[in-house]
Amino acid sequence: MICPNCKQEVTGNFCSNCGISLEQKESGTDPAKGKRQTENKSSHYTKKQSNQKNQGTKKQATKKKKSQTAGKISRGVTGTVSRGIATAGSVTVGTINTAWKICFNLLPWVCGALMFYITAKLSLGLWSQRHVFGSIGRIIQERNINQAAYLILSLGLTAFGILQIFWTISRKKMPDNGKVRRIDTGRGMLGFLLFFLLALAAHYINPLLPEHPYPLPGLKLVLSVTSTLGRSFALLSFLGVILCFVRKIGR
Repeated sequence: MICPNCKQEVTGNFCSNCGISLEQKESGTDPAKGKRQTENKSSHYTKKQSNQKNQGTKKQATKKKKSQTAGKISRGVTGTVSRGIATAGSVTVGTINTAWKICFNLLPWVCGALMFYITAKLSLGLWSQRHVFGSIGRIIQERNINQAAYLILSLGLTAFGILQIFWTISRKKMPDNGKVRRIDTGRGMLGFLLFFLLALAAHYINPLLPEHPYPLPGLKLVLSVTSTLGRSFALLSFLGVILCFVRKIGR
């Protein structure tokens, strides 16, 4: 041990050279020991700062990871919702298109059934008045012009209606890239329009026609029978015109 007073190497609790007590001095601060303590404190502080920095970095990394995870979840939920909305919209549009296609394909048959009903109603009304001008079998013998005119008009309207039934449900053949397609062009509109005009003539023109000369009475009887069918005949004919027009512009 070195005496801090006389700088001599001594042993024991007292210096053998100057007599100073060495216990108090031992309890004093050793420069080397103080340096070591300072270095230990500095190292401890550095380690503490490093640990704090690592903890801050870990916290930032954890926070960033949580933010990324939340972003992924949010994007996933948003994407799922968007895909769900897109799928629902696609299904809705597809359902509407399918329903329209089915209705459009059924329109010719609806028009055909409507034409059949109108023709049948008119034909039955005309047939019920077949004996007004006399016997059918004696037309030639009696030269019954009125009866002949009535029968000719009645048969002509009936035959026209029957032809229009098949014409209404038919489609036009058109070439398409080497194939032949059947396209609905709204056939039957002319037939419905003619029956509609016949109903208007029966209501407005028939009262103005004279009884003579022949064969005007036969024509007047046809118009009279048409007028007895009521407004439904004109309305159904007009409805047929509208449906055929829809078929024509919707193809």
